[in-house]
Amino acid sequence: MPEYRRNRIPGGCYFFTVNLLDRDSDALVAHINLLRDAVRKVRSRRPFHIDAWVVLPDHMHAVWTLPPGDSDYSGRWRAIKIALTVLGQVLKYDILSSRSFGVAPMRLGSTSGEQDETCV
Repeated sequence: MPEYRRNRIPGGCYFFTVNLLDRDSDALVAHINLLRDAVRKVRSRRPFHIDAWVVLPDHMHAVWTLPPGDSDYSGRWRAIKIALTVLGQVLKYDILSSRSFGVAPMRLGSTSGEQDETCV
């Protein structure tokens, strides 16, 4: 099993590439309103700032800044995936399997732990 190293800086700015397991799928754009609703639902409970977000048919890129003292981006992605799956099931869409997304975070800016203003 691979050993992942996660750079968790509280209040940090992170770049993500998130892709569907099925790279031939267009589920993200076909069901963009479900994705928006899922993100809105998660942000209401676990706030984060969206600096940028690009959604393509089979993957998306996002840049988030987390609140000061908070580095739990993986919990937010987990909640978005769950919300998107639940919304899809309620509306009878089979969008995601339990392992549909792959999340690859990358910290933007300095590696010293100081907030880098280039993200904002």
